[in-house]
Amino acid sequence: MLRITQEERTQGLTRLRLDGRVVGEWVAVLADACDAAHEAGGRLALDMAGVCFLDSEAVRLVKRLMRAGVEVSGSSAFVREQLAGGNHGSSATR
Repeated sequence: MLRITQEERTQGLTRLRLDGRVVGEWVAVLADACDAAHEAGGRLALDMAGVCFLDSEAVRLVKRLMRAGVEVSGSSAFVREQLAGGNHGSSATR
């Protein structure tokens, strides 16, 4: 399960706080939330302090968002390793 909380929009920045596991159907839910925030204009930031795991689809999504300029903060060491290309728990083959 994933909880997405949109924090108050300030100075053109929308911050989404994520809590839980970004897996399965929740990846699409996160993508939709990010798309909606982008459509509102301004910059987007993801606070991932509450995220404990990303599946391979979620890793691809977050990497794509980062390349598009989305700020990602608060990630645990485990999630940072996943985003750096580690395969902890990933079903993707290399």
